[in-house]
Amino acid sequence: MLYNFETVQDWFRDYGDDVYHFLLHYVGKRDAEDLTQETFVKALRKIHTYRAEGTPKVWLLQIARRTAIDYARKHRYDKYTMPQDKLEVVESNDITPEQIAERNHDAHLLKSILNQMSPKYRSVLVLRGLQELSAQETATILGCSPNSVRVTYHRALKVADKMLQSLTGGGNASVRKNNQYAKEQ
Repeated sequence: MLYNFETVQDWFRDYGDDVYHFLLHYVGKRDAEDLTQETFVKALRKIHTYRAEGTPKVWLLQIARRTAIDYARKHRYDKYTMPQDKLEVVESNDITPEQIAERNHDAHLLKSILNQMSPKYRSVLVLRGLQELSAQETATILGCSPNSVRVTYHRALKVADKMLQSLTGGGNASVRKNNQYAKEQ
């Protein structure tokens, strides 16, 4: 198949939001837009290397991940940080102020946990849990085996659960119980 500018335009329409939301977890709102654009510019330049073995979304997320890593290196960050603007809850007439406060608290707990995790665990949790990608898709993006993704995801959930218990005073809190995205696929 011949890939061209129109193909990348179609991919931007179909997957632009996914790439943008993925990048939000690494660089924040201000830089996510620029890096999303950079991701698609790189995709256009390297379109001849795309192999239709996987989905375009996975290929684009691989490019986005490398772009975020390059960005972090250029800006000399030791760790990726979960941006504040990603975790703010938008007020709605459908929920009460108490629900808004609870969601904000949960978002801050999630931010705190993700910021303390190693980049390897954070990447797996973001891709598998928040982006809801399969183990195979996550493995392709991270350059490892699906089994390695499953093991790392399981270990990351255990670490996150321990962190959550320490942050909440060790009660019955559980990442697996409280995180709708923690289910294994």
